[in-house]
Amino acid sequence: MPSESRLREGLDQVLNAQGDRNPVLAWPGGEIRRYRMSLYLLRPMAPAPAAGERLALPARAGATLDLGNGCGRLRLVRVRGQGLAASRAAPVITVKYRSGGEHIRPAGEAHKRELKKLLQERGVVPWMRGRIPLLYCDDALAAVAGLWVAAEFVAGPAEAGLRVRWDDHPPIV
Repeated sequence: MPSESRLREGLDQVLNAQGDRNPVLAWPGGEIRRYRMSLYLLRPMAPAPAAGERLALPARAGATLDLGNGCGRLRLVRVRGQGLAASRAAPVITVKYRSGGEHIRPAGEAHKRELKKLLQERGVVPWMRGRIPLLYCDDALAAVAGLWVAAEFVAGPAEAGLRVRWDDHPPIV
């Protein structure tokens, strides 16, 4: 724990920062963050993955990928009528992280939307936005792990699909 004086000073800064700020009080054993007027007590987080980092995940049921950096692991599960349509998935799915400017049309929505806005609307905490795996088939954003599948990649009602499971990751909301 930080010293009592450091803790008081840090909490004062966290609690009294302007509403549009996302302050953090960090020490070697943990951190306190604020977002939307809620406080979060967290273990120290590893640095976010590099925006240009690319990982490969074979597009088949049972495939797993350890993401490293405390970001958990992805696993593809065979399903029917949901998830990524197996017929439209590339043989190898490329996993990347946000670099800015990404757009997706979530299944059930009429238009493409900026990923940044979707994450804000969903209430995804800012420190996790750069740690959420983005799944690409060829060069198209096909899914955002734990959140959305792009409309053009979603499996139809009776179609074989691959559900993206994102396990062992820190909370995102």
